[in-house]
Amino acid sequence: MPRYALIAVIAVVLNVVWQEIQYQVQPEREVELKRGREDVIRADLYTMRSCIDQHLADKGYYPESLQSLVDEGYLRSIPTDPYSGTAKGVWKQVFAEPDEIDVHRDEPGDRTQVVDIRYANVAVVALDGTPIHSW
Repeated sequence: MPRYALIAVIAVVLNVVWQEIQYQVQPEREVELKRGREDVIRADLYTMRSCIDQHLADKGYYPESLQSLVDEGYLRSIPTDPYSGTAKGVWKQVFAEPDEIDVHRDEPGDRTQVVDIRYANVAVVALDGTPIHSW
């Protein structure tokens, strides 16, 4: 067998082995990527909820919106979605019920007050099987 034919066979075998290794490693990469995105969402939810609580402690009422948390300096910006890369439409604001709002106040935000934040995409499921929008 000529020397170049042997080199070609070795190259083909090495290529097949390399592709098999990549095929086996790919699912692990996907899991790690998804876990990282979940960690970002958890951290963002924690940060925004902490800012809502701090706003309540400082001012005595909940903020009107996420944007008001940014405007008043509690958040630098509204966090972006690690799946889409945008901040628009990512977070669902949970508003206080009318009986939860202090009607004797004459402060901004008498009508709407954000008491909690949820992830808006109901189709995304975490690795543990829970829907992320329920966190």
